[in-house]
Amino acid sequence: MYSNFGDGLEEEATWESWQSTLRYPTTEDPSARTDSSELEATLQNNRLTIRDRTYNLLTRFTDYGPFSNDQYPGRRTDPGLFDSLESIHGSLHGLTGSNGHMGIVDYAAFDPVFWLHHCNVDRIFALWQALNPTSYVTSQANSRGNFATRPGTVETADSPLAPFRKTNGQFWTSSEVRDTRTFNYTYPELVNWAQLSPQQKGSRIRTDINAVYGRSAPIAAIKPELFKAAAARASVPVASSSRPVAAAAQQVLQAPAAAASSA
Repeated sequence: MYSNFGDGLEEEATWESWQSTLRYPTTEDPSARTDSSELEATLQNNRLTIRDRTYNLLTRFTDYGPFSNDQYPGRRTDPGLFDSLESIHGSLHGLTGSNGHMGIVDYAAFDPVFWLHHCNVDRIFALWQALNPTSYVTSQANSRGNFATRPGTVETADSPLAPFRKTNGQFWTSSEVRDTRTFNYTYPELVNWAQLSPQQKGSRIRTDINAVYGRSAPIAAIKPELFKAAAARASVPVASSSRPVAAAAQQVLQAPAAAASSA
C-alpha cells in the first residue's frame, strides 16, 4: 500500500505492512487493528477541553499572528492567548491517531478523517475571519523551510503557496485565497454573508459561536444530527434576551435543512 511512499523512516516497514487505516493500533505487526474503545474514551475525555479552547480562540484572539500558528515570534503576555489554531489542529491529530496514521505527519493523509479534520480547521478560520476581517497574514520568517522554500525565507501574503497551482506557471498566494468564495464555497454560519449589515454579521456569528462552543451550549448542539443533512443548514438563529442561546441551538437540531448559497 505504501511501498512507493516514505523517506526511509525507521517505522516505514510497519506502515507498509498495514493494509488499512488504523487509529490507536493494537500492535506494530500486520495483524494490528484499531482500538476503538481507547479512541472513543480519549476523544470523550478531551471533548470539553477542545470545545473550550476553540471558543477561547474565536472570542479572544484578534491578531492573525498568534491566532494562526505556534511559531508566532511576538510576545504572548496574556495566558489566555497561549494557544493557536495550529495547536488545536495538532492536538486533534494526536488524539485521533495516537501512533496510528493520524498521529504521524508523514502518514496522516492516509486516514479519511484527516480531510474532515482539515475542512473543520478551514471552517474555524473562516469564522474567525468574519469576526476579524482586517487581520491577516503578515511577514514572517519560515525558520524550517520546506521542499519549496529555503529555511529563513521571509514569507508574505503574496508568497507562492506551492504546490497549489493557479495556472501551469503560477501558484496561488494567501492574498488571492483570503475569501472561501474564491473557490465557490462557504459554510453554514456564513450563508448570504454579503447581504448582512456589519452589525448583523457580528451579532449572527457570535450567536453561532456561543451556540456550538460556548460553555452554556448544550452538548446536543454538537451531536451529529446538526450536520446530517446533505445540504448545509442555515445559520443558528440569532438569540435574544427572551430566547437564550440554548434554545437557539436546539432549534437548529429540529429545523429542516436549508440549501446554502454563497453571497
